[in-house]
Amino acid sequence: CLTGKEIRKIASDLYHRRTSTLKEFSRDWIMDFRNRQKDNIEKVSASSVDENRANISIDEVNRYLTQVDEMMKNPPNPLLLINFDEIGFGKRAQKGKRKNFYVIKNLDVKPFWREQTDKHHISVVAAVSAACSSITPLFLSTRKKLDEDLKQTLFLRSCNYFQTEKGYMTILSTVFWVRNNLAPYVEYVRSIIGKDEKCIIIADGLKTHFHQIVMEELEKIGNISLILLPPHSSHLAQVLDLTVFNVFKTNYFSAFSNCSFSSQFTSKLMKIKIAYQKTFNDEVIQSGWEKAGFKLNINEGEIVSYEFSEGFKDF
Repeated sequence: CLTGKEIRKIASDLYHRRTSTLKEFSRDWIMDFRNRQKDNIEKVSASSVDENRANISIDEVNRYLTQVDEMMKNPPNPLLLINFDEIGFGKRAQKGKRKNFYVIKNLDVKPFWREQTDKHHISVVAAVSAACSSITPLFLSTRKKLDEDLKQTLFLRSCNYFQTEKGYMTILSTVFWVRNNLAPYVEYVRSIIGKDEKCIIIADGLKTHFHQIVMEELEKIGNISLILLPPHSSHLAQVLDLTVFNVFKTNYFSAFSNCSFSSQFTSKLMKIKIAYQKTFNDEVIQSGWEKAGFKLNINEGEIVSYEFSEGFKDF
């Protein structure tokens, strides 16, 4: 599918290639083009794919519940049942908007488009355990180098950083997260509770998360397995999405912006870091797990076990 502006740009490029003359094609031209091709194309309105939430597959839900039931027969230590996800901090100027496209008539595929990425976008890859502990967060952005003023802060003491093309998770950034965030956490926990203790990760099934290269890196940790959430179910079953990320965003927007930094990028990173440290506490993490169907059993201030709610299955 193409917008009218995109068709006019293609027409201009083709005209230049054939005649070596620059020519702009007007909106009147696109109307004539549409009339000439009325038997082949039509104009439709489409929303961003970021705004669309597809239907949840009952088969996928049953698959997820079956895997959780199987896990609960011999559940991992609460410290090693982990949920991880990504949250973004950036402007969405096109949020909620629709665009008009020209498409081939009777096309089976519905048209869609993706919102433009904010060049100052920053993502945070976060992970929490059923013991309400959190794993060192990984910050992602398009910036290849951190500014000098950030190196004079405590940012890198409690956070990791990785550059990606658009500031979102990629296969390489996921591999980095496994090596530098997940693996050290699991190794530390196993040094306390037992080196053979199994680890289970609950996460969405994005291809970038579990590409073959990522799976090979996970295998190096050993005795680790995955339970993938049903597609399009994050608003129902993703621990971090249900409570933690909402509080994270609220704390970010209310956090104090330190104007002493010469770099706006450093200022934004530090603002997100402060919001993260304010958010990821026992009670907020506990709320996320329980909204996702896991009842955490507490004894003398420690989470000793957990159960999966039958009521959540019915819901």
